[in-house]
Parts: sequence; structure tokens; C-alpha cells
Amino acid sequence: MKKYLNIIAFVTLGISGATYAECKFYAGSDSVLIMSPGTQPVITPLPVGTVTTPTQISTTITMETTPTLKSHCAGGNDGWDVYQLTNNAMLEAGIDGKAMFRTNIPGIYYTLAFYPDGNGLTAWFPENANSFYKTASPSTGLALIEKNWHVRMEIWQTNGFTGVPLDENFLTASSGPIGQIIIGDPSDEDTYDHPRPYVNMSEMSFNIPLNRPTCAFRAPPTVDLGDWYPAELESGSAPKVEFHITGTCVNTTLVQYTLSSSHTTADKKYFTNAVEGNSGVTAAGGVGVQIFDNYNDSFPVPADSSKRVIAQGPHYGDPVTIIDRSIWARLTRIGSDPVTVGAFGTTITFQTTYE
Repeated sequence: MKKYLNIIAFVTLGISGATYAECKFYAGSDSVLIMSPGTQPVITPLPVGTVTTPTQISTTITMETTPTLKSHCAGGNDGWDVYQLTNNAMLEAGIDGKAMFRTNIPGIYYTLAFYPDGNGLTAWFPENANSFYKTASPSTGLALIEKNWHVRMEIWQTNGFTGVPLDENFLTASSGPIGQIIIGDPSDEDTYDHPRPYVNMSEMSFNIPLNRPTCAFRAPPTVDLGDWYPAELESGSAPKVEFHITGTCVNTTLVQYTLSSSHTTADKKYFTNAVEGNSGVTAAGGVGVQIFDNYNDSFPVPADSSKRVIAQGPHYGDPVTIIDRSIWARLTRIGSDPVTVGAFGTTITFQTTYE
């Protein structure tokens, strides 16, 4: 009988210990720094204007801190819920309750979470700032006993993205304290008994390569428009001459072009003769060149800021990789001026843009 009573007493103590358990980080880590991932992801922003609501543009990125945070559990009454405080000075926006922190690229942000060995929970820094909020509630403290903690990051793009600046090749984070994290009731102000380390991000320790749109184009340096009698040009007999803009692109969904020249008519629809007559050369008069986007077009492409499409995917946002675009040029009479015999040549610049 005595042995039986001893067993009951032992079980009762065990229940008491579980009821008042608490978990915490080990003391000594008052501040941790998030380090760049060991395997660098490559971020490819979506084309400007294609994002209307925050959209994740990365897989989940795993990172570490220095020093490493480690949790343990013991007797107590503060529990094992995870609380986090987000620094309002670093906060830019929020998505699904997660804080979005700014990067060096306007319109691209990142979210951060901590998790222990075994993935027993994931605690994202909350979009509410300057106070501790409960961000994870494991069903038992067993998930936190002697566990090292790691970091998850997601990269997000919003409608505020206007493109990657020409002088930026890496995605970096603003330096400063992201916030704090604590296991157990944060109302206990004893920071030694319940460490609440500051979590810091450094621009120097966080550099992720950016994939920017890139294209390489080829086009004929000259287009031979043929030899014609003045009467043929005055009657509009000269046909349209086809030439091609070709090339390859990566990370690109849309390619466009505009025309420019220092030799045009006032309405920018004709490219005029750049050949200057002298004692050895007679310049043709009364003629110009028109450029057409399609063979059956009646109206030429003007030398203004109007953009024409060279290539785009079959569906909005689909990638463009190979380019082979036909453009047409035609030598023709300008207005009612008489056409005079001579040499003709002009310079037209095709300026391409891609995203």
C-alpha cells in the first residue's frame, strides 16, 4: 500500500510541473543579426503595371542569425507562446498580418519569420507595430526544448514598383532593428529571465541578385529602297520594302520601339533627304521615306514618342525570348512638291525599350 501511495504522489507532481511550464530563449543574446542566405536566390521582378495587389515573387528563403537563438523550457508560469514587436521605423506595409519591410527598390518588400528546429511553428513579424503581439501558439512546449531558431523570408512586389533603377543590381535591405522576439508572457519585464533580443538587418549582410530584363537586337544598317523614275514616285508606284529587327531577350515580357530622326517633315510622318547636293552629288528633291508597322497599314509610324510593339507574349505577362519583327519602308513623294532626280539617303533611329 505504501508503494502505491508513492506512485500517486509522483504522478501528481508531474502534472503540476507541466501546468506551470514556460519556455524562453537562453540569456546572453540581447541582439541578433540576420545573415544573407547560404544559397543565393535570384529575384526576377514582375513587369511594371502587372501587379495590382501584393504578389510574392520569391520562394521562401531560409536564413540564419548571428549569434544563433536557442530556446529551452523549465518550470514557471509564463507559457510558451511566441510574441513579436515590429519596429515602426522599419515597417512599410502589411500583407496577411505580416509586416512588410522596405528594400532599396521601391515597390519591393520583404517579410520575416522565425521558426525552431523541427518546424514546430512559424512566427511572422506582425504588421501592427511598437507593441508585442502573439504570433505563434504551439500546443506544447516540447516543440521548443533545446531548439535552434532560424529565419524565413519572402519577397513581395506591390503596384508601387516602377522598375529596377539602372544603377541597382542587388536587392538590399535597409539597415536597422526589425523588432524584438520573446517566448513567454512579455509583461514580465525581467529581460534576463525572459530575453527579448533585438533582431537586426544590415545592408552589408543582405544582398540578393536581381534579374533585370535584357535584350540583344540586330537590324540592317542600311535598307535599299531601289532606283526609281520621278514619275513612278509621283504616282505612288514604289512598293514597301521589308526589313527585319531580330534578337533575343531574357526576363522580358514586352518589347517596344519609337522612331526619331533629325530629318523629318513638320508632321513627323516623312523622313527627308539628308544628302546635301554639291559639285559632285545631286540630291533628290520632293521625296521622303515612310515607315510602316504592318504591310497593310495606310498610316506611317511618326517620328515622335508613340510606341509600337516589337514583341510580346501570347498572353499578358508571358515571356519574350526570340524576336523576328518585320518593318516596312517606302520611298514616296512628299506633298505636291515635284520629284527631282538625284541621290537620296536619310538616318532613322529605332529606340527600343523592354520590360
